[in-house]
Amino acid sequence: MWGDVSVADRGDGLLLGVDFATGFITAGMGKSKHSDSGCLSSKAGWFGLTKKVCTLMLIVVAVRIDVLLGTTYIRDAVCISFCLNELLSIVENTSLMGVPFPTPIKKAIDVLQTKVSYQNIFGHYQATCSS
Repeated sequence: MWGDVSVADRGDGLLLGVDFATGFITAGMGKSKHSDSGCLSSKAGWFGLTKKVCTLMLIVVAVRIDVLLGTTYIRDAVCISFCLNELLSIVENTSLMGVPFPTPIKKAIDVLQTKVSYQNIFGHYQATCSS
């Protein structure tokens, strides 16, 4: 089902975990952008986990397409794109924690966020379901 595990697969798995951990820590500090209070929220955490599971399912789909075509580049392209997304999220989480970043990295992130309106694509979790 997974095919051979590539460096991109391992990198994506690692970054998925680091992103979830930094998001959890950020929320523990009360600085999360994914809950109205900025604090830990089981709904926001569940939402984050479901996004990670969907990421893994899309990687499985990419692997199956590669198997059908006899290639490996589709899986790698999908993994690399998710790695970049996870890196951006990790940088965002750690900057909310107060971790200082060099000016060139800050400028690069500002350019990316301006060009690709990050919040409009991924949004912030807001509880809309009644429980």
